[in-house]
Amino acid sequence: PPIGLPGGGAAWVTRAGYVTIVGPAFEPNGEAQLPGPASAPLAATASRLLVPVSGSLLTYPLAGCTADCTVWGGQVPPPAARPTTAGDVVWVGGREGTVSALRERGCGDLYCEPVWGGRVGAGVAAPLVVDGGTLLVADTGGTITAFRLPA
Repeated sequence: PPIGLPGGGAAWVTRAGYVTIVGPAFEPNGEAQLPGPASAPLAATASRLLVPVSGSLLTYPLAGCTADCTVWGGQVPPPAARPTTAGDVVWVGGREGTVSALRERGCGDLYCEPVWGGRVGAGVAAPLVVDGGTLLVADTGGTITAFRLPA
């Protein structure tokens, strides 16, 4: 389903496997073909669209682009839920119970390694929640795990 973007506009993935971004007046801001199907709902930061594609998280500029729009991607296990952002960190929960953190601004390369990782007892069941210095993760086994975040 389409998502609303900060500052107006929307983004969605088409059945043909393209991510489409439109501005506040629904003017086209960009379109890019995904390397595979989206594996979880889209999310957005103030400047980037976050697209979970099995085995990675890809980012696209909200300001628009015309060719090869990927800003950066992160190698993560297949995402189970919408990515969560807090400050300069993008949090991704995996189907196998992995939790990964990537810098929202990327790492200077096309593919970035996570800057932090954790694990819960079962697959991640819902978007991760950041509350102050704590990351809360609900898993498919019915457990909520709290991680103290590094300062």
